[in-house]
Amino acid sequence: DPLLQQKPLTAIEQLLQQWGLNREISNNLLSDLYVGDIVHKVDFVVDENGTEGAAATATYLKRSGGNVLFRADTPFLLLVRHDATKLPLFYGVINLPAPNFV
Repeated sequence: DPLLQQKPLTAIEQLLQQWGLNREISNNLLSDLYVGDIVHKVDFVVDENGTEGAAATATYLKRSGGNVLFRADTPFLLLVRHDATKLPLFYGVINLPAPNFV
């Protein structure tokens, strides 16, 4: 049994706003893409064998306007880039798309 175990999931938008980051996480007038939710998950366990810890932060981006349906039923390349600098933030190859996944 763990001596100490923490697994909180925290929504951090309000904390960022308290730090003065309102403009950065509110709707962007130059784009229809904006930050919807930001969550932070921590998994921390201390037991007689030692200590383990992990953390992850997820940002959910939302788009104003109509929905866009993207159907990928064949292998494809994925690229997310920063519009202002055109630099890639993330890229990958999807070799086996999940069938009927929408």
